[in-house]
Amino acid sequence: AKEVETNLISQRFEVNLNDVPEIEGRRLALIGSHKAIGHWAAAHAVDLLPAFNIQDNKRVWSVSVKLPAGENIEYKYVLLSETGAAWESNALNRLLKVGTPSVQVDFVDNFNVEGI
Repeated sequence: AKEVETNLISQRFEVNLNDVPEIEGRRLALIGSHKAIGHWAAAHAVDLLPAFNIQDNKRVWSVSVKLPAGENIEYKYVLLSETGAAWESNALNRLLKVGTPSVQVDFVDNFNVEGI
């Protein structure tokens, strides 16, 4: 029997790429501790798409993922290419407590570029 998760909400992830050099030929992806974002396996990471923020003149990319309400999720952003993965340089994973249907969690992360 397939396990079905209840109380899933659509969580939006946004990341600012203003400090990232050209990413042509690479995919920006979200990866983390929940199966909906790959369970830390790059092959199952979720791609983000450009969502240019004209108001702030930022290169913002985003994706919405269904995650369990109220759960703690660890995640990172990664640039993927045929030759491998360029992970964010911050040593610690990002942590998000997923919102609930009545309390949405909105944020914009900055891609950590040291070493990329």
